[in-house]
Amino acid sequence: MGQNMNQYLKDILKQEEDSLNCIIIFDLGEGLPLYYSSINLDPKLDNDLFGDNDIGGALADFVNIKQVQKALDSFGKVTKSGELNYSIFKLTQAQMMVYFYKLADTTVAICFITFNKNVSLGRLVSSGRNNIEEIKKRLPNQ
Repeated sequence: MGQNMNQYLKDILKQEEDSLNCIIIFDLGEGLPLYYSSINLDPKLDNDLFGDNDIGGALADFVNIKQVQKALDSFGKVTKSGELNYSIFKLTQAQMMVYFYKLADTTVAICFITFNKNVSLGRLVSSGRNNIEEIKKRLPNQ
């Protein structure tokens, strides 16, 4: 499944080449990427993300993003406004749309990332929304 999913993510990136550089499905229980693919990245940036074949320094502390989900799910519960659907993070040189999705034995963060400063927030959101449901369907442990 891993190679098939990584290839599927690569296919999405080829279709969304003007909008996305990277898709990561990150296991928040293990603190490691389950699946990932990138396109049009500088080799150093690719290495910073994925190292020799799974996790580089940029993702070493990424597991802590689950605290965002926990905080917003708690807020949603208390205010009766529901669970977190997705978050958008804007860095000075990148943007990331992150969906939190529960599998049978873990929660994953499905991340759509662009390092292109010329990609609008609307374009990033559109790319994420256009692909999230099919990605979810292809994940194991449904």
